[in-house]
Amino acid sequence: MPDSYDRWLGPVLFRPFAVDLAQRVAALGPTRVLELAAGTGVLTEELLEALPGAAVTGLHDS
Repeated sequence: MPDSYDRWLGPVLFRPFAVDLAQRVAALGPTRVLELAAGTGVLTEELLEALPGAAVTGLHDS
């Protein structure tokens, strides 16, 4: 199930919102970002791409 979740739900449901939010964050020009409840890591990936010079930390409670 986790593989299906990452393969189908992430790209379809979460990625568009993650791309939008990462672009909004990048517009602020932060040098450090802390993402709480990173979950799937989709937003973390987009933040890393949008902010190549920033320190990005994603926390996930498992």
